[in-house]
Amino acid sequence: MPIDWGELDQRLCSPSEWTAAARQLTASDEPFTGPPPAGLLRAIARGPHAGGEPLLTVARAWSRPEMSRAALDALLAESDPESRAQLAWLVKHVLDAAHAPEVIAMVLDPQHPPEVRSWLVEGLERLVRGGALSWAELDPVVRHVERSEHPGLRIRVPSLLETLPWHDGNVPVLAALLDDADREVVLSAAHTLSMYPEAMSRLDPQRRERVRQLTTHRRE
Repeated sequence: MPIDWGELDQRLCSPSEWTAAARQLTASDEPFTGPPPAGLLRAIARGPHAGGEPLLTVARAWSRPEMSRAALDALLAESDPESRAQLAWLVKHVLDAAHAPEVIAMVLDPQHPPEVRSWLVEGLERLVRGGALSWAELDPVVRHVERSEHPGLRIRVPSLLETLPWHDGNVPVLAALLDDADREVVLSAAHTLSMYPEAMSRLDPQRRERVRQLTTHRRE
């Protein structure tokens, strides 16, 4: 039986209905193409309490270019800070490579809140893993994020460097993060350094020992 998209969109707008509506969608044989239901985006924007995994399952199953475009448009149009962060979280999951330049520009734009930009960086990382981006596109992102005053952005640097092809210039960047004021940033930098013996060998003895202590403590 074909889906009544008008009725489904209304159900997706109702907190008591959106989980059941999302499950109905995933169980259907309908092709997930075209503009996604506005109700789906509104439900996801209301936060992780809003229906969680069933809603995300539908978003991931949708045509990637169309869902990516719709999620970005919703993010740019949203004014509520919490909803913007949640839509950025959605973009992380559905970002299409065609929209990477736009997302890179958003990450570099301090007008967007740090939490939003952090989720967007994670979306870019996923594109790197899929082979869609390289240092050529992301070097400005790495340089911008490592200098950020926000620890929620600086903490993205080690995982970005892990994801991109490794080079010697990563060592001084990560070594500097070992002195970061935020402990989670320090731990993340230490973890990444510990994965590369050659990088460890280029640290001074005190930093090398500190990385060993930090990573041993983290494992315990």
